Amino acid sequence: MEQLKYRDILNIVLGYLYFQKFDGNTGFFALTTILTAIGYPSSKEEVNDIGKYLEAKDHVKSLFQIDDVHIQIMTQGIIYVEGLIERDEIQEGHIRNIIKLVRQEAQSENEIERPNKKQIQEKRKNLFQTLSNMKRKLGSPASSETYDLKLDIDIIKLELQKTSPDRDVIKQKMMRLDHNARIINEINTLYHSLNIY
Repeated sequence: MEQLKYRDILNIVLGYLYFQKFDGNTGFFALTTILTAIGYPSSKEEVNDIGKYLEAKDHVKSLFQIDDVHIQIMTQGIIYVEGLIERDEIQEGHIRNIIKLVRQEAQSENEIERPNKKQIQEKRKNLFQTLSNMKRKLGSPASSETYDLKLDIDIIKLELQKTSPDRDVIKQKMMRLDHNARIINEINTLYHSLNIY
């Protein structure tokens, strides 16, 4: 298969949402999952940029979360995809194969915006494990600095238990942890996982 242009990738994303909608799946879809199924590697930062771009074009409604960007096709997006279909610029069969590959059901806005505690814990369990590893590596809070760092980790963990964590609070606390060589790998993992730079 030839290398897809960036515009083509975005068109496939919209086509995916279009065909899902007309199959009765009218909810939100995780953008990272769609891009992975297309075979397009993307950073969390780029996923956010794609969500913002498609929303600015009025093609989708986007919900930006620490874990992912969830998107839902809007009227302007439907009209745009129908134009692509009329001009034979989008292949329904190819998109149907991507849908089969993903086998994902649409999530309702309520489930995404207000997940229950169990869903949050499950989705972010790797992040919580990383935070626990950081506390363990810091050792006993013999010094006031170590004590403060462990409390900062607890604050990050509390933020991540929220549906919509405060990125600024998390970033501020992570910056205090940056200079500790014992936990540098975990800090880098968190920066990448939370899309905080």
